[in-house]
Amino acid sequence: MEKFQFKKPHFCWICGNTVDLETCKVDEHGMAVHGDCYLLKVALASESMVRKPAQRIQSRTVRFSAQ
Repeated sequence: MEKFQFKKPHFCWICGNTVDLETCKVDEHGMAVHGDCYLLKVALASESMVRKPAQRIQSRTVRFSAQ
């Protein structure tokens, strides 16, 4: 008797496309992701962390000068 193996598709949580479990990467939460998607996510997150303090200072300056 032949057994059918149903392979549940896995999806990259960043882009939503299917990922091959043999070649995908795993993020810090144990989720499957494409390597390129993860690199882009990390790069954008680190850039936004660098920019946030500058934006906060700028918004305070604008607020104080308007008063």
